[in-house]
Amino acid sequence: MNECNHFIAYSDGSGDNLNPHKPGGLAYIILDSDGKVIKRESEGYIGVTNNQMELLAIVHIIESLPPNSSVTIHTDSQYCILAINSKKPKKNLEILAMYHKSVSELHLKVSFEWVKGHSGNKYNEECDRMANEEYRRKLQEYEHSTVTQQSAIERQSKGNSTVLVEHKLDKAKQLAQRVKVLANSLEVQARDYDVKWPLKTIQALKAVADDFLKLR
Repeated sequence: MNECNHFIAYSDGSGDNLNPHKPGGLAYIILDSDGKVIKRESEGYIGVTNNQMELLAIVHIIESLPPNSSVTIHTDSQYCILAINSKKPKKNLEILAMYHKSVSELHLKVSFEWVKGHSGNKYNEECDRMANEEYRRKLQEYEHSTVTQQSAIERQSKGNSTVLVEHKLDKAKQLAQRVKVLANSLEVQARDYDVKWPLKTIQALKAVADDFLKLR
């Protein structure tokens, strides 16, 4: 972009404030003084409002311009025009501060023209389409990422549970082995002393230990 030029720009923002993830998209098109498109961009976001996307699209336009140039920005957002020109805005102060800072640092001359949305304006319609596509793409990407992360957490949780169960089973088998050794010793002593009454109990204990050791 050459300095000291006048540019024409179009911007739009979109969003779904009813969606719990609050997806949003922005788009802008910049033309030179001859009407040639020199930049066309769009981006998607999560956790935003429609007005924030409208404003941020304008900020992106400003940040794309060379110093000491002028631009006429066409927008269908009356909110943006009023907020930017307000001396005491109440919302979206951070984005508005970005706008004014960039305009001041780049020494830009900015004017706005309001266009009625969905009225057949070529570049306004294109920005609207791009912004909507971007917010849908971002929402789909976010939801897919969320599902993937949840699946990974579930797999890890199941894996951890399996390891824990196997660990406890190994401990139990070690205990069963010690019980079996003790039962064998008691059985030998009972036979040596001809003590018959605990033999059945000892043998039952050995059987339980044997069955437990067969578990996998």
